[in-house]
Amino acid sequence: MDSSPTLSRLAAVLGMGKSTVQRALTGGPGCSSKTRERVVAMADKLGYRPDPVFATMGSRRRRKPVDEVPLAYLESYGPGESRAGGPYFEPTRKRAIQLGYRLERFNLQEWEGAKDLWGVLYARGFAGVILGWMRSGHLPMLLRNETFPVVCCGRTDTFPFNTVRPAIISGIRMAWRELLALGYRRIGAAICRHEPEVDDDFARHAAALACLAEFHTRAEFLPPLRAPFQDDEAFKKWVLKHNPEVVLGFSMRHYFALEQAGFRIPQDIGFVSPHGGTGPGEIPRQISCLCQRPTLIAEAAVNLMDQMIRHGERGRTENPLTIAVQPVWVAGDTLRKAAELR
Repeated sequence: MDSSPTLSRLAAVLGMGKSTVQRALTGGPGCSSKTRERVVAMADKLGYRPDPVFATMGSRRRRKPVDEVPLAYLESYGPGESRAGGPYFEPTRKRAIQLGYRLERFNLQEWEGAKDLWGVLYARGFAGVILGWMRSGHLPMLLRNETFPVVCCGRTDTFPFNTVRPAIISGIRMAWRELLALGYRRIGAAICRHEPEVDDDFARHAAALACLAEFHTRAEFLPPLRAPFQDDEAFKKWVLKHNPEVVLGFSMRHYFALEQAGFRIPQDIGFVSPHGGTGPGEIPRQISCLCQRPTLIAEAAVNLMDQMIRHGERGRTENPLTIAVQPVWVAGDTLRKAAELR
């Protein structure tokens, strides 16, 4: 038996055309799962191994025009709510175009059942599904999918699919070290939580407790706030009770709550956001923050989707992977300088 069989030999043994065998090995369109399984089994038996460079070049040549290879971007938002793509959709769309795809948005609130959704996506020739933000109640619908590869983009709770998301724990630790370097000691972590709670809530809480244990004395320990993040009154009471020098706030609403309570930022109290860069349009300043690099997260999600399509992956992933993207520190003007704290 040839120690390094060619694609032509593999096709001859199977009694198939070279193009059919190649589509089966690369997850190309127009190839049934039965045919794909037969081709892969024979390739393993013969010891066939494709050249990765030529395999990639070939799949690029075979790819249809951009407007014929759509990816679905699924999200969930109710009446009156803004689209939930946040900072992820636009860079996801741009990266999809660069790789030869077209991205189309779907709101799961508008679909009564997965059967209709998956049927429509299949009939329209969609190649894969990227999940944006959505409620966990849609998980049963998503688990019925047996047709498409799925990648979660930027999710803060865990679905059983490959996921690209911010590195929450290391991000909180990064922000904490920056605050310590500036001379802050009484650090208040307004961790808060969603309702119902998600993985992100536990990760932030665990990171804050670990930082308090690692970097602070018992006298400096300020209990993290665990109230719902929309509860402004609980946040204000927590600040007045514990008198932190700086607040690591869950969202920009905590910045507004501090201003409404009469605090001057950063003269009276510092503020850091773990979730963004510049504040909303009504804030003419740069917020000290962790930039979670949504463009990099979105691009990595599309890259992973492209890889899954090439490998012919379909449906639920047996051993889902999580790619955690490290944030970067942005030094804004909502913190005092180290010399000012001495």
